[in-house]
Amino acid sequence: MSLSDALSFEKFAFKDIWGKIKEEPMALLVGGLDPIGAEFWKKLGVLDEDYEPAVNALGGPFGSGDLGLGDTGGVWKRAQAEGIDTDSALGMHNLAEMISGSYALGGLGGLVGGGLGGAEGSAIGQQVGPQIPGLLGGGQQMPQNNAAVEAQQREAQKRMSLLNRRRGI
Repeated sequence: MSLSDALSFEKFAFKDIWGKIKEEPMALLVGGLDPIGAEFWKKLGVLDEDYEPAVNALGGPFGSGDLGLGDTGGVWKRAQAEGIDTDSALGMHNLAEMISGSYALGGLGGLVGGGLGGAEGSAIGQQVGPQIPGLLGGGQQMPQNNAAVEAQQREAQKRMSLLNRRRGI
């Protein structure tokens, strides 16, 4: 398990996707690269019945389940047959698909619930975000509610007042 193994798989997966596009260019034109689009266009007779999608529903390599998370075949099995160690790549893709799925579900929660959307509705964003200050916020945690914002503003005003008094302003 290493970065070079993961990159070997990514190179293989890219060639696999490109090969599928060359075999069935209509899939690219009509939006049939993922399982949902492929199934739709197969039913309409635009794509061949035996066409295998190029990517899963989240854009990851096909074969890691329709919504990712798992090693069920497709490009993963073909890469293993070529002697490529897929363990590192599978771990990275599972993590990426968990994160993208979290954002997708957060957006869906915003549509259904009306209150939250995108990152705000993401369970991962809500639970992990506050634990990693500085990643995006320059070292400060984002306040969680209006009371916290007001308290921070009052504290900043107090500090400015003290600083101005010391300076004689």
